[in-house]
Amino acid sequence: MENQRHQENKDIAIIGIHGRFPGADNIREYWENLCSGRVCTKEIPRSRWDLSSYSSEVLNEWSEMGKWGGFLNGVDKFDPLLFGISPKEAKEMDPQERLMLESVWTSLEDAGYGNHRSNKKHQIGLFVGIGTMADDYTLCSHEYGYLKNKYCGAGSLGFSIANRTSFALNLSGPSMSIDTACSSSHVAVHQACQSMLSGNCDMAIVGGVNLILHPFKYIHQFQEGLLSPLPERSLFAPETEGYIPGEGVGSLVLKPLAKAEMDEDHIYGVVKGIATNHSGSSMFYMLPNATAQARSLTQALGVSGIEPSTLSYIEMASYGSERVDTTEFKAFVKAFKDRTRTKQFCALGSVKPNIGHLEAASGISQIIKVLQQFRFKKLTPTKFSNQVVSGLNIENSPFYFQKEFEDWKPLKIKEHGITKTTPRRAGISAFGAGGTNVHLILEEY
Repeated sequence: MENQRHQENKDIAIIGIHGRFPGADNIREYWENLCSGRVCTKEIPRSRWDLSSYSSEVLNEWSEMGKWGGFLNGVDKFDPLLFGISPKEAKEMDPQERLMLESVWTSLEDAGYGNHRSNKKHQIGLFVGIGTMADDYTLCSHEYGYLKNKYCGAGSLGFSIANRTSFALNLSGPSMSIDTACSSSHVAVHQACQSMLSGNCDMAIVGGVNLILHPFKYIHQFQEGLLSPLPERSLFAPETEGYIPGEGVGSLVLKPLAKAEMDEDHIYGVVKGIATNHSGSSMFYMLPNATAQARSLTQALGVSGIEPSTLSYIEMASYGSERVDTTEFKAFVKAFKDRTRTKQFCALGSVKPNIGHLEAASGISQIIKVLQQFRFKKLTPTKFSNQVVSGLNIENSPFYFQKEFEDWKPLKIKEHGITKTTPRRAGISAFGAGGTNVHLILEEY
């Protein structure tokens, strides 16, 4: 009982959410797309950049091979006066700043804290996963300035994506932008939880944002062999390596569970445990390490006090390539190996075949997917490559692949001759290019 009370004091409630993802301007549309298995990736829209201003030599290298992505609508739309920002200043702001500000505003309203002038009553921290790999808006603003002989704005300022929102919404807790590549918003969750547990803030907002505004990123990643030449990806895809980039923005409002219950907040789900580590030195810098990934899952389970045999779903990081996805699968098997002998009780799935890889916003898209699965008690389908899956010996593992839309039935566990029904529990896996691994354990409320 003592250990149970100790764990309950560490539990973190998710009390507000907001998200915009490819093919979905809101979470309702996102859920509908997931339920139907809709693929929301498409050819790069012409509105993103003018290909005629680039040399045909450059275009011939990549335009036919790397032309697919998941894109948001209306990233240039913004009401600056609502946030006390002048229209002139808004034009020079990175659109990621503007989207993050809108998202946090909306998630706070969703949590019931819409009167932003009263935010000083709470020490609210803001932790935002960002992607600065391409520095897109700097390239756009400078290119526009040079071509038009006009002043060039500052472009992308990573620190400002968090600080602008904290300033505009009067958030006085810690405020930081976090960049660990594809695990950025997962690490942001970890930092937010640690900050609340240490007393640095009594509420926290976690955000993630990723936009693709300039062709430089596509050119570079094509040259590195990272892009998929195909318009759709399945997990464990053997046809070719590479992924489909995607855009997204979202945020979560977090509060210690005991405080959320006391305040009668609406609770979407509970963060039971989270762990992060680095792969250390390994054979390839950009590839995951199964041992380190297994360790992050084991550590997250240890923090949560949850047995692997009670976990019924894992949202994979999955890049859509045979090598990377197989490494992740082996990591899960390794983490479960000595803890349970039960076969095929835990479903594996991923949102990436639906919307592409959202990089810094990837964690938010995964978490909101799982929270919606909690809400509706359903598991949504994932597209898998049967060619590779058949050789994984999954039948003798604790896992199965979630290929259909179906009820999410809670697990029944027998202890001391008594059968108990466990809450629905999910793991969320992440790997950031360069080695930052994260695993998060969520439980339905």
